[in-house]
Amino acid sequence: MIVTVFLFVVVAWANPAIGDLEPDTISTLNKATNVVIVLFVPFVFGVLGAAARVLIAGISTGQQLGLIVSSGFMAVFSWIGIKSGVLIAVIAPHLEKQAITSDQILQAPGNFYTLALVAIFVGMFSSNLYIFINQKVEQLTVRRNSEGAGGSR
Repeated sequence: MIVTVFLFVVVAWANPAIGDLEPDTISTLNKATNVVIVLFVPFVFGVLGAAARVLIAGISTGQQLGLIVSSGFMAVFSWIGIKSGVLIAVIAPHLEKQAITSDQILQAPGNFYTLALVAIFVGMFSSNLYIFINQKVEQLTVRRNSEGAGGSR
C-alpha cells in the first residue's frame, strides 16, 4: 500500500497537469451534482408518504426504516420517469384520444405540486404494497404453523 501511494505521488509530481479536469468532465460533474440536489426533493416526499403509510398501519417506523428509505427511492425513480418524458411517451396515445397534448401536461402551472403529490403517492403505494404482502405471508406462516402443530397431536 505504501508503494502504491508512493507511485501516485511520483506520477503526480512528474506530471503536474494530471489533476486538471477537462471541460466535459466539469460539465458532467456539475450536472450530476444538480441531479442529486433536484432528486433529493422527491426522495423526501416519498419518505414522508411511506412514513405516513407505515404509521397508519401501526407498525414501528424504526423497524421499517429500510422500507421507508426504499419507498423514497421509488419516488425518485417515478419522478425521473415523469421528468424524462418516458411516462408521457407511454400514455401519449391515450392522451391524444382526450385531445390533450403532452406539452400541455409538461408545462402545467402546478407541475411541481403535481410531481410532489406523485412522489408522495408512490412512496405510500410502494410501502403499502410491501406491508400488504408481508402481512399475508405472516398470516400464511402462522396458519401453516398452527395447522402443523395441530396435525401432529
